[in-house]
Amino acid sequence: MTSVDSDSIVFADETASDNTKADPPWKILIVDDEHDIHYITEKALGSFSFEKRKLFFHNAYSAKEAAQILCAHSDIALILLDVTLETDDAGLQLIHYIRKKLKNSIVQIVIRTGQPGQAPEQKVIEDFEINDYRLKTELTTQRLNTLVTASLRSFRLKSDLRNQLEQRKKTEKEKEKLIVSLKESQRLEALGTLAGGIAHDFNNILGSILGYTQLLQMDVRDNEKGLRYTHQIINGCNRAKNLTMQILEFSRQRESDGNTPKPVLASAMIKEKIKLLQASVPSSIKIRTRIDKNIGYILASPANIHQAVMNLCTNALQAIKDEQGTLTISMENITIAPSNADRFIELGIPNGEYVTISVEDDGKGITPETMDKVFDPYFTTRAGRDGAGLGLSVVHGIMKRCNGAIKLHSTPGKGTIVTLLFPRHIDEKSAEQEESNPVIHKGSGKVLFVDDEQMLVELGKRMIEKLGYQAVSMQSPLNAISLVEKKPREFDLVITDLTMPDMNGIKLAEKIKSIRPDIPVVLITGFSDITTSEKANSSFVDEVLSKPLSINALALILKKFIPGKKSSPSF
Repeated sequence: MTSVDSDSIVFADETASDNTKADPPWKILIVDDEHDIHYITEKALGSFSFEKRKLFFHNAYSAKEAAQILCAHSDIALILLDVTLETDDAGLQLIHYIRKKLKNSIVQIVIRTGQPGQAPEQKVIEDFEINDYRLKTELTTQRLNTLVTASLRSFRLKSDLRNQLEQRKKTEKEKEKLIVSLKESQRLEALGTLAGGIAHDFNNILGSILGYTQLLQMDVRDNEKGLRYTHQIINGCNRAKNLTMQILEFSRQRESDGNTPKPVLASAMIKEKIKLLQASVPSSIKIRTRIDKNIGYILASPANIHQAVMNLCTNALQAIKDEQGTLTISMENITIAPSNADRFIELGIPNGEYVTISVEDDGKGITPETMDKVFDPYFTTRAGRDGAGLGLSVVHGIMKRCNGAIKLHSTPGKGTIVTLLFPRHIDEKSAEQEESNPVIHKGSGKVLFVDDEQMLVELGKRMIEKLGYQAVSMQSPLNAISLVEKKPREFDLVITDLTMPDMNGIKLAEKIKSIRPDIPVVLITGFSDITTSEKANSSFVDEVLSKPLSINALALILKKFIPGKKSSPSF
């Protein structure tokens, strides 16, 4: 490829102000094996401009040279092409290359030939995608100007149309992505609704087990073996309660009060996750665990830990696919200090104590070119429905909220290790420990307890009476309203379920408040978006409690809303 002298090329006015940037010139490729044709063409078009843009010329003296220029410059607007170059039909073969191989349909191609007999005009136009066919001898300066003007106008229109189509395709792709996202959101919403209904029934059953066990524990406090057995039952109920909430939060895929960080013994949660995985993993994949003793607490949401670990395990299982392999889940306490800080410098986290959760697979691994993209939303190397494209980006977001980090190491063909680093929580005291070792205070007063489940109505009455209070329990909210209307000063507190036939708990609270505004109303619920008194509407509901309701949580509520005589600890 050669370039003509600067004297032969017309550029923008060099005297123009440097502050105004000229539009880029139109690019024209002249393909001819005769140097004189190049020179004459450029001289003839020396003062030409179209839409205030000058011309810039590329020069090729063979079809091979022209192909190289076209590969390097996709913005060429017009090709003035001779047919006879290296061979008699080299120019025609170049047209095929441009239209079929390069798939360039907008560049204007004008054949200029000095030997029309070798390339008959009608046959060339029928067989090749060209825009014009001219004899070299008929292209005077005026006709050449007219030809170039028409060609550039056509190129601009086609280029504008192509840009519009590309923008429309981009918009359509974004629309499709939004539709997929909407469908996924609707699917998760439906899953959350289904899980909510299941959780409501499950928590009712779990509540009766927990409640009666706690009542039994109070009766066998002098029996060491009985206390030990009931203690284990209560621990199991608490674990079931936490597991239910984790599944609910995972299905809802969003932040809520259930995602509030709290001290969590993550090793117990990981063991629960492993049990869930073992039920669904094919027998060809082995699951191994390496969990150190005395794993520390972390300050995090149980739902977020569940979501992060399940995402990592899902990715690992996908990497192994249908082949035989091993999934290894590890946990350990580590300390990042000046002596080993260089191993973690890329994570950008301060020195200190951390609890790590690692998920390792011996699958296909991640290639270096995709390593930097794995945390991008919607990036996936899986085909079809194998990947949702959000897994690692979600985990990365969770770790940022926990002030932690995620470390990724992968070797193509050997496997991947993903390690989550959570700052270790120093105040290692969990709500589960408090729940299983309660100090319950008794008091006095009268409580109206409303729930549509007969089993829970009886349990609620027994728990309240065990704490020293009087209790009236009812299954019908309508009957509860009638009772309050007849004896508005009879009760010190109303405790009601949220989901009931005829009338829900919030509506019942509103009706009771309209009869007696000063009576406190406590709402209990198995599962709902209503998890705080602010959400429930503070003018009607004074407190919201989650099912299953424990006796110590009930004791605290009674003590808070019924100021009676000084209470004494039960045990």
